[in-house]
Parts: sequence; C-alpha cells; structure tokens
Amino acid sequence: MTVREALHQTEQKLKAARIRFYEVDARLLLAHCLGTTMGRLPTLFADPVNSETIRMLDALVTRRAAREPLSYVLGETEFMSLRFHCDARVLTPRPDTEILVEAVIETVRARFGEGDSAGLILADIGTGSGCIAVALAHALPAAEVIATDLSADALDVARANAALNGLEHRITFLQGPDLGPLVAAGICDRVQVVVSNPPYIPERDFATLEPEVVEHEPHLALYGGEDGLDGHRRILGELSCLPNVEVVAFEFGFEQEGLLEALTKSSLPGWDVSIRNDLAGFPRAIIATK
Repeated sequence: MTVREALHQTEQKLKAARIRFYEVDARLLLAHCLGTTMGRLPTLFADPVNSETIRMLDALVTRRAAREPLSYVLGETEFMSLRFHCDARVLTPRPDTEILVEAVIETVRARFGEGDSAGLILADIGTGSGCIAVALAHALPAAEVIATDLSADALDVARANAALNGLEHRITFLQGPDLGPLVAAGICDRVQVVVSNPPYIPERDFATLEPEVVEHEPHLALYGGEDGLDGHRRILGELSCLPNVEVVAFEFGFEQEGLLEALTKSSLPGWDVSIRNDLAGFPRAIIATK
C-alpha cells in the first residue's frame, strides 16, 4: 500500500464515521504515523507504507472513528504556536481561547508597559491543560504566572506542558477551587491580573454537543450551571480578596455576553469593560480594567 492509498482509505473510514473534517484529520493521522508533517505528505504519496505503520494508523483511525477527539488520539495539539500534551484529563485547547490570551497580553502590555511587565503576577484560574498559563508566560517573560485548578489530574497535565515548553520554572501550580488557592498561599495582595476560561456550557445545551465533547472531555471543565455562568459568578464574587487586581478577563459562550457584561459591571463598578470577538465574529472574551 502506498501513502496515497493509505490516505484514501483513512479518509473513507473517517467519512463513514461522520467526522466533519475527515480529510484534514486523515492527513494529520497519517502524517503522525509516518513521522512527518501534513505539508510534506504529498511528496511521499508514491512511497510504500510498511506493515507496522499500517497497524499504528489503523489503531488511531479506529479511535478517531469512535469520535475520540483528534487531540487525544494524537496525544498533542497546538495553541498559540506552542505544543501541548493533551488527553482525557483536560479539555482540548481551542483556537477561540487564543482570543482571550491575545487580549490579555495586549492589555497587560498597554497597561504595565512594554518591558514585559517585570514583577507582574498573573493568575490563571481553572488552568486545565495549562494552555493559557503557558502562553502568557511565554509572551510575558518577565511576569510571574500562578495557575490553579480543582483537578489534580489537570494540574499534572499543565505541569507537563509547562515543562514541554521550557517554562516549568516560571509558573506556580496550586490546587483548589476558584480563588481559594491564592488565599491559601497567602499571595492575594500580589496578584494584579486574573484570567479564566471557566466551564460555560449551559445545562440546556448539553444535548446538542458533539460526541467528542460529551463522551470524552471532562464534564467538570464543561458544565457551567443553568445559564453557563456559575464559575464566572464565583470568581467575580471572590475578587474582593485581591486588593491590587487591575485586570480581569474571561472567556464565555454563545449569547452570554449581555448577562456576563452586566455581572462584571455590577461586581466591578467604575471599571472599563470591553468585549472581544472570536475568529467567527462572535463575542468570546470580556476584559475589565480598573
């Protein structure tokens, strides 16, 4: 079997499994098994594929056809041009979250200066895979980043991702709910920036989610209560314990911007509040500055 034939066979299997972007997934899976990149794949079309590679490919395709997320099947994904380990302990980092990270980086640089904010402490609440914390530490090399999560398993993944990107000495990981770990660590008066991508799927929307999400990703990181904003409310309600915080940023979901904007303005009276749209043009991130 040639590489071209293996690709065609993989595409047909994924198409039959109703994988939405089956052609892209097929190329990524085959490139992974061949130890190459998706861009180089066409140059190898005429080459034969050995039996060991075919067995590996078949195993991965079976998992993807069962609607396991591609990032879990491959064991990694990309976020903000950085590599991240990814498995069922954490949500897959999504491109939409890059909007939140970019907004925080832009706001921090504008507010605290272009010197990459020496001495600044940012707290990523509910870090999951660590994608936000790692991306912020990478972009702001003089800042200190605190990453918290309720899940010990998630923190294990986040620590591994910090190490994967050479940032393990720049990020402190703390376990616990919401702002509790900052209080327990006695660092509340040092935190100036809070960023979070809390669970924001409303109860009513769970039945509409793709199998990749409902059947594989951790529900703890998805379910945000009746209207999806329970986590945002808790964090906003606890901000009084951070006397020096100057920037607060959240990701949120579809049609949640009006209620979250009202909640944020009520919790942070007099602060400037703005909304950022995602790549599809939908409101996705809120930034509040003192």
